[in-house]
Parts: sequence; C-alpha cells; structure tokens
Amino acid sequence: MAEVRLTEVVLLNIRFRMWPDPPAPEAAQSSTPFAYPEGDFLTLAAATERDDRGLVLYLQAEIDDHAIPFTLSLLLGGRFETSDVELALEDVETLVSLCYPFLRETVANVTGQSPAPPYYLPPRRPQAVGAAGRRQAQPTGPSGVSRSVAESG
Repeated sequence: MAEVRLTEVVLLNIRFRMWPDPPAPEAAQSSTPFAYPEGDFLTLAAATERDDRGLVLYLQAEIDDHAIPFTLSLLLGGRFETSDVELALEDVETLVSLCYPFLRETVANVTGQSPAPPYYLPPRRPQAVGAAGRRQAQPTGPSGVSRSVAESG
C-alpha cells in the first residue's frame, strides 16, 4: 500500500443501552468497585468506498455480550488520502488500525458517562476485522450516509 494519511474521523451513528440495574460491587460488603470481565467483547466490520475526496473507511463496532452490562453499537467513518486505487484485505486492516484509537476513546467516553466505570477496549490485534469490501454507492438516507452493505470476501 502506498502512503496513507488519515485526514478525518467522524462518529456517524451510536447506540448505547445499559442494563436496567447498574453493576454492583462483587459482594454486598465489599468495597471493591465493579470490574469488567477479561476478554475481547468487540466485533468489528469494515467497508471502504472511494469518492472524489479520497478513500472512506466505514468501521462498524458492536459490543453485545451478557458478561458486559451494556450493549453498544457505533459506526465510525474515516477519510484517508492515498494514491492506491485498489485495496487488499491487509490494507483495510491498516486503515482500521489507524482509526482504532478514536474508537477506543469513544467507547471509554460513552461508557464513562453511565453508572458503570469506563470500558476500555483491549489493544488492537491484527486481523480482528469482519468481512471487508468495497461499498457500492446507493442513494443516501436521511443522515446523508450511503445506504449500502459491504460485499463479503
């Protein structure tokens, strides 16, 4: 992949839902605060689209596991300047890695505003992204974001 420069990151959509009861300390008499279980509960999917202003990465992130006291779904958009016309799967992984710190910060900020403590995503592991593909431009929805689905494989 040729030189890539991240020029813009935008939060396009977010949904956060806390379980009805906030997490409690492990034991009623314990002064130990709530702690999240160890593990990686994040599911990622990515798609790319090239337009007249460069390359756009759409990064869909989901946290939905009963071990975590909330569900979170967000869509992050990243705009890149690059001279490459075609992208390989490992190139998409590079784009995701460049946007991941913004994703981690967003998740920590949103969860930190809830009754639970902030949830910090684990450090990035390569190849943890779902099916990547090129987006097929379609008419835009009310938010102005293309309504399209990533092509598998």
